[in-house]
Parts: sequence; C-alpha cells; structure tokens
Amino acid sequence: MSNSHRQLRLPLEGTEAVITTAQVSAPSGYRGLYAFHKYWGKKPFEPVSYVIENLTDRREVILDPFVGSGVVTRESARLGRRFIGIDLNPVAVEISKFVVSPPDADIVEEGFVEIERRVRRQIEESYKRDGADDVATHYLWKKHELEQVWVVNKGRRVYEPTEHDIRQFENYEGYQSRHIRSPRFFTNSRINASPNLTLNDIFTGRALRNMDLLLDAICSLPSPTQPIFRLCLTAACGQMSRMVFAITGRGKTIGRSSSRIEVGSWVVGYWRPELHFEINVWNCFARRVHRLANALGKPGLPAPCSLSEHPFDVLCGQAMGSLCCDDALEALGQFPANSIDLILTDPPHSDRVPYLELCEIWNAILGYTVDFQREIVVSNARERHKGLAEYNRAMRKFLALAGKVLKRGRFLVLLFNARGSLSWEYLHASLQESADGCLEYRGYFPLSYSAGSVVQDSRKGSLKYDFALVFQKPGADSSGADRVHKLEHIEGWSSALPEKRGRTDAFRFSER
Repeated sequence: MSNSHRQLRLPLEGTEAVITTAQVSAPSGYRGLYAFHKYWGKKPFEPVSYVIENLTDRREVILDPFVGSGVVTRESARLGRRFIGIDLNPVAVEISKFVVSPPDADIVEEGFVEIERRVRRQIEESYKRDGADDVATHYLWKKHELEQVWVVNKGRRVYEPTEHDIRQFENYEGYQSRHIRSPRFFTNSRINASPNLTLNDIFTGRALRNMDLLLDAICSLPSPTQPIFRLCLTAACGQMSRMVFAITGRGKTIGRSSSRIEVGSWVVGYWRPELHFEINVWNCFARRVHRLANALGKPGLPAPCSLSEHPFDVLCGQAMGSLCCDDALEALGQFPANSIDLILTDPPHSDRVPYLELCEIWNAILGYTVDFQREIVVSNARERHKGLAEYNRAMRKFLALAGKVLKRGRFLVLLFNARGSLSWEYLHASLQESADGCLEYRGYFPLSYSAGSVVQDSRKGSLKYDFALVFQKPGADSSGADRVHKLEHIEGWSSALPEKRGRTDAFRFSER
C-alpha cells in the first residue's frame, strides 16, 4: 500500500447506534465484518464502543498501539473519532484496514465472477469423482488413509473411496507452492509447532496447488482489488488445511451419543488431528467471499474520509485515521507528549496468545515477512528467548510511554487477562508507583466474551473473562470524574486493585 491517503468509510453524522450498559455486560456474537476473519483473540465491539463514546468527544484522537483485528479503530471511525492503530503483525494491520475501510459489495462480486471464470473449473477437476458429474466436497482421512468421500449439495452423499479418488490425491503429492512463502515456525508444543513444520504438513499438495490457482486468478485482477481476495484466502485457508477435525459421538456427555460424523474447524495452533477432513478449496473460498458480500450488502455503510499510514497526519488534523505496521514501543516513543485523548487497547496477554506464531500461515500467504524479535510476548518456544522478565520490562515501558503521550486528565483502558501472577507484575508495579507516577488507577469492569473460543484459557485458575482496567492521567480535565461515573454504571464495576490469591497462582480483584 502506498504512503498516500486512502479513502475511508465513516458514518454520516448522527447515525451512530448508542450502546447500552446491558449490551456491554452481555455482548452479541461476532457478526458482519467482525465475523469475516478468524483473527486470534478478538474482543466484542459493544464494550469498546461504550468506552469510546463515554470517554471521548467527536474528532478527538484515540490510539490503539496493539490494534489486532481492528475493533477499536472501526468503532472509533463509526463514532466520528480520529484514530491511530499500530501493530507489529502485518496481517493484523491488513485486517484492520479492511474492516475500517471495506470495499463496495459490487467490487467483491465482480472480482469473484472473474476468479470463478478463470479457475473454478480447473480446481473442481481435481475433486471430480470417476465416471460421474459429482464433485467431491469433503474427504474424511484417518491419518494417511482415505476413509470416505462426501458430496454435500442439498444433502449429504457418502461414498467408499475408489482407486480414482486415491489417484486424484496422489497426482499432487509433494506439490510445492509457487506463491506462498515457506513459513517460519519455532519449537512450541503448546501450539503444535516445530521448526521442521512445513506447508506440506499443514496442507495437502492438492490444496496447495488449488490455492496457487486462486492466487494466479487474484493476481489478474486490478491492483486495488487484489488485497480483498488475498485476505479472503487467508480467512478461508484454515478450512482448506489438514487441521479440520471430524466431530464424532456428539451428545455422549448426556448419554445420547450419535454415530453421525460432522465437520469441525481449524482450532488454535497447528494441530493435525488423526481423523480429519480435506475440504474442496473452491467451496471454502467461495463461502468466505459470499459471507463477505452479504456483510457488505447490509444497510448503513459509512461515508468516505481520509486514511493515512502516517500517525502524525491524524495528530495534525490532516487525516481522520492512520493504520501502520510498526513496533508499538518505537512508535509511541516518537509521539508528542500530551497528544492523545484516549488509549484503548488489548495488549499482549503474556503467554496466552503467541500472535505472530499463530498468524504465520496468513502472513506467508500475504507474502509478508515478520519481525518476531520485536514482538512483546511470553512464548513457549525457548529459541525465541521471550520470557516473563523481558515481557514485564517491555510492558512497563509501554505504560510509561502511554502516560507520556496521553493528555492530562484523559484515560488509558487496558483489556487484559492472564493466569499467572508474574504476568500481572508490570501492572502491579505501575499501581504501586501511581502515587508518584503519571497514571492513576480508577477501577475495572469485567469484559465478557461475545462467543466461546478455544483460545480462551480454560486451565485451572484461569480467569473466565477479560478485565477492562481504567487508568487516568492526572490533570486539569474537569470532565474526568463525570466520564468515570458513566463507566460505574456497567455491571461489575469496581474500584478494586488486583491482588494475589493466597493459594493459587492467579489473580482476583478485591475492594479497597
């Protein structure tokens, strides 16, 4: 993407939907553009929107230095605030640009028709059954043995594999992708990764060949349209992989076990289950594009405005928004003091989500190289040397920089959850220093998830939701007390400080 301004869709004045405290406490599931991509650790938009609406005024500047899937920036745009989003993860920045500045539905539909014309037939030939017009949609594998062939089209037909089915698969064994770079993995058993893990371990040769055909067709489109469909491919690729598990015995926990086999999905990490599906690549891609087109066809699309890759254009009032791929600490160090009205962010949660490692397939498809060294994270991959001490040093530096760039009297809101006490060390250090420091703790409210996810830590002692932790920079903003009072109406609000439990390695919040 060039450094010049882009057009950004924003709402017409006065059309913003008001979020209630009830919606903050019980957010809806992901829908529309928020449901388009499976980015790890997405947060519900309702509490984000409520915080923005009640802690800032129109055209004030909101900063999210760990922008992730773009919820903060999109809600800022929707509410007419200026915004700056930063992330070290290239795919996070691309997703954020996409949800903040979505394409027109007709552009997506026209591009899809052209891709379909060029490659659908060629892709489907690789799944065609012998002597039939049927195109297989699913293959059920048990390790390296093909168990069943499905044709799902207004019902399910299940076939025993034939020699033709096996030859079709073998035709592409060992295929090496022409477009997707070799991903870099580390020794991380928690996400089932190792340095010798390759694309061919994760995808069948047939899937890689068909993904290349899609990328050939995408490359034939006009340059401004290509990123839309590359992102669609990343959003669909998990279902194209060997990581789609087969669901068996549903209902066994209530004594009603079923013999029906169902299609699961790609879950956290790079686990390749013994019983898994290989799914028709064209169908995966088409479903994702159709889902996007449906989301874009909904009423209430925003109006245009400028988007820049340079944060200073926002601070100077020359652009409404900026999204850039950068190191948060380095970027914040260049911001002027007292320049930001609200910092609202979901920072790295210690070892809870190793974002760059989990996103490596997506970045490989997009052709981005990743700066693993500068990621703030606690990684189980020992060769990365990303431990708790380094994490806490980086996060303490982040809090210090956040206090510097915030305007006096304005707020920092952290959406945070970590199981181990040492992962909270940087926050506790900041709270202990708040009497002499530039950030004062105001309280928290629980941030309920809008949808269940295996990314959420279910180990013993883990927290069952995130916390929105509210800090304020001392100063002369007379509206500060009134703004905090609006947050106090949220169910579960407390002025508590985090403190260690007596017999576990987790945290609770207790009243002052």
